[in-house]
Amino acid sequence: MSIDWAIIPMAGIGSRMRPLTRAVPKELLPMVDKPLIDWIIDEINLANIANIVLVTHPSKVAIKEYFSDLEQVRTSAKIHIVEQMEPLGLGHAVGCAQSVIGLEDFAVILPDVLLTDVQSHLVSPILKNMVDIFTQTQQSQILVENVEVSEIEKYGIAETTSSNLQISRMLEKPGMHETDSTLAIVGRYLFSRSIWKEIEQLKSGKGGELQLTDAIQNLLVKEIVCCYVMGVGDESYDCGNKLGYVRAFLQLAQGYK
Repeated sequence: MSIDWAIIPMAGIGSRMRPLTRAVPKELLPMVDKPLIDWIIDEINLANIANIVLVTHPSKVAIKEYFSDLEQVRTSAKIHIVEQMEPLGLGHAVGCAQSVIGLEDFAVILPDVLLTDVQSHLVSPILKNMVDIFTQTQQSQILVENVEVSEIEKYGIAETTSSNLQISRMLEKPGMHETDSTLAIVGRYLFSRSIWKEIEQLKSGKGGELQLTDAIQNLLVKEIVCCYVMGVGDESYDCGNKLGYVRAFLQLAQGYK
């Protein structure tokens, strides 16, 4: 069995990119010659995922208008839109998509994290590679990359067993002395359907939100979850902040003659 569903949580207000995002949702900000969300769609197309669930907010009317004209959205995937009425965390946002997906395996793609291939200056095939591995192993996977120790408090962090990259513990934005791991979650997840039960049972975690990392931690007790570590030649850009956005723009612009 492969992955037929991708969830894109996009109900956030883009506070780190304000005041620009007061006028334009961050997902529709220009990235070279098309909106940022189109690059995310390209990544999903490359992975041959058949259905996309956009989890948005009623106030983001521009998102609904953009996706209402499917001729301008270059994808063969079927688009579904659901609403997250309150900002209750990533775990809650993912849970909002269950009404459409049911109890199927799925991917989660954060739209403000852009993955590029340094040589081609196009989107990275990492998601496709992760889907291929899932098809073979049926094991949940989380994309990670090594960050500086001083940066770990900004990310969800995965601790692993010694050699096989099987995750042993998840931490949400830990302090520098809470873990020795520097494997930060990048923003791509592939889940077996078993995660749905853990999401349904989530309680408020760090920041008073329903944290996806808590659901993953609970899943670890029942089945294997592995890391997929970004390698040489791939770059991640946090386009939810101004510096990451500019760096991604310059990287992708080099692919145009």
